[in-house]
Amino acid sequence: MLKRVLGEHVDQNAKDFLDLMAEDAVMEFPFARPGRPKKVSGHADLTAYLEPLADILVIESFTDPVVHWTLNPKIVILEFSITGHSRSNGQPYNQSYVEIITLEGGKIKNIRDYWNPLLTQSLSA
Repeated sequence: MLKRVLGEHVDQNAKDFLDLMAEDAVMEFPFARPGRPKKVSGHADLTAYLEPLADILVIESFTDPVVHWTLNPKIVILEFSITGHSRSNGQPYNQSYVEIITLEGGKIKNIRDYWNPLLTQSLSA
């Protein structure tokens, strides 16, 4: 989805999400639950943060994102939703996101990820 909506602004040969990210990329989670990181930096830490999600969550679909290009051509705002379910208990996961993405040199340099962290509580129960 990101390759499609960001088009020529990112490497279209990227194999996966982390391949779209700069080596020193940062993901920020302003609404992270207590005890969860509000910021994750660099490929190694991003991998360690994101890989366990595949063991917890099955993503079934993404909505078509609403894309807001800003006056700064390096910054884009995306609005989209994900549907899926918990691997452990089958609970549904229906989450809406707003992401502010900063691009640099054909890679994603920063993502500020706004979502409802309370919806993740039912995934591991």
